[in-house]
Amino acid sequence: MWQNEGAWNNSKTWDNTENYDVPTLTDETLEVTPAIVTDINDMIEKLNRISVLGYNTITVEQELVDGITAGYMIDRIIFEETSGNTGQISAGITADKFELFTQQVIQGSDLTVISIDKIFSMTDVKSIYLHTNGAGDTWNNMELNVYVLLLRII
Repeated sequence: MWQNEGAWNNSKTWDNTENYDVPTLTDETLEVTPAIVTDINDMIEKLNRISVLGYNTITVEQELVDGITAGYMIDRIIFEETSGNTGQISAGITADKFELFTQQVIQGSDLTVISIDKIFSMTDVKSIYLHTNGAGDTWNNMELNVYVLLLRII
């Protein structure tokens, strides 16, 4: 038997046969302070600044048109490789350049998260170019779902 010392089960032994009292929240037990309200408002503001662009089943070098919205910072790019093949790619905002990253290994059947943290333009939309022009880059029959996480600056 397992004994939990936490309050969630009133410190009773866990044996799947007893009924446990589930505490209910009332106005007396739930105290909302100004600090909690401020934290919640901050979280809502941050959520309103996030934008995610998704591109499904990319199998060759490709331009992700309008991949970076004007006035947004590119925070991360998430690659979901679905074919089981490992490859290595590079990316930029200019065709065949490396402004975002170079020679990044993308593991087969896995998620790869790349932190970028760059602002490219407050007024112009930018495309993202995925390519294999870095030393040792190879597509190797990968199939990628790509998610671009952006944060609004203005």
